[in-house]
Amino acid sequence: PNLITYSAAIRACDFESGWVHAIELLAEMQREGMRADTIAYGAAMGACLKGRQWEQILQLLTCICQEGLEADLITFSSAISACERASRWEQALQLSDSLYLQQQQPD
Repeated sequence: PNLITYSAAIRACDFESGWVHAIELLAEMQREGMRADTIAYGAAMGACLKGRQWEQILQLLTCICQEGLEADLITFSSAISACERASRWEQALQLSDSLYLQQQQPD
């Protein structure tokens, strides 16, 4: 399997209990020596959003930043939505601030 195959498999986990499989696939990618991209992470975040796993989404967002990938609007929106659904308004506001600051950075 390659990055595209893994990303498609992770995207197929986009149902309520599929988040566990999505996270397992990301871990498998790393064991195979592959580096996930924002598409793979975004697909995993989508599965976690369906599964109402806000903490896992924040962890994935942290991984994206630690790996030097750029978190985009969709990525931040997933994280903000997850926090909102979990009534974690403080985290949602922090993410909104982070997104605003990131967009203010010159290219």
